Amino acid sequence: MNKMLVIAHREFTEVLRAKTFWFGILLPPIVGMIFALVMGKPQSVPNPDMLPIIAGFMYIVIIFLAIQPTSQLLLASLFEEKSSRVVEVLFSAVSPFELMAGKILGLVAVGLMITVVFVTMMTVVAVRTGLFMAPSAALLALFLAYYLFGYVMYACVFASIGAACSTSKDVEAVMGPLLLAMILPITLSMTVARHPDGLLAVALSIFPPTAPMFMILRIVILPTPPWLEIAISLALLAASVPCMVWVAAKIFRTGMLLYGKQAKLSEIIRWVRSL
Repeated sequence: MNKMLVIAHREFTEVLRAKTFWFGILLPPIVGMIFALVMGKPQSVPNPDMLPIIAGFMYIVIIFLAIQPTSQLLLASLFEEKSSRVVEVLFSAVSPFELMAGKILGLVAVGLMITVVFVTMMTVVAVRTGLFMAPSAALLALFLAYYLFGYVMYACVFASIGAACSTSKDVEAVMGPLLLAMILPITLSMTVARHPDGLLAVALSIFPPTAPMFMILRIVILPTPPWLEIAISLALLAASVPCMVWVAAKIFRTGMLLYGKQAKLSEIIRWVRSL
């Protein structure tokens, strides 16, 4: 456990030292907060029916911006350590699971920092402009739960990719479809917003990979939160996370020491099925 926390602390501090993190991720929302404080309430307010949709869409964007950049940082860090063979030295000091879990924990903390900044920005904008209601304590608690479960799930996917790929071309070939899958909830958000009680909306908000974004959207838009569906969604998401961690750990243990060739799907399945 101590080794895992040391790795998490190292990963967290390395990200904070990067100028691209501050100027590319955190600076824009900070500037937006300052702009909102200066401008105050606008003279014209959009259609009141659109305000919950605007707020729900912003929550989706926040989850995406908290998960996607940090997951890519995880992938880049793992690929660099694998290609430079530093991982062989690390495995002599820590177990593969400790290394993977430590990196994920460190970047979870980074994602939480991003989330706090963006949610604070939303609250300031809500109070100063009146474009939408400030988030309630219940909404913030649900948002945090969905973010944490969703991040660990996607981080396991990115960790598996980083372990299984041996060249940058391999990573690029896999990353394209994966990023498209992560952007899909944003493209479908307006469809779900128009029919938040529809079959598609319910299915997407319960299916674990898409639940973090679509359930938050529905919670914000619907007059009464669908508590039974929220409970089912969280239960499925919470149950899928240990499974994803287990699968990722299997792939990570073998893939990080595989050099010179791209692992085939049949090989990866064999790694997962191995004891």
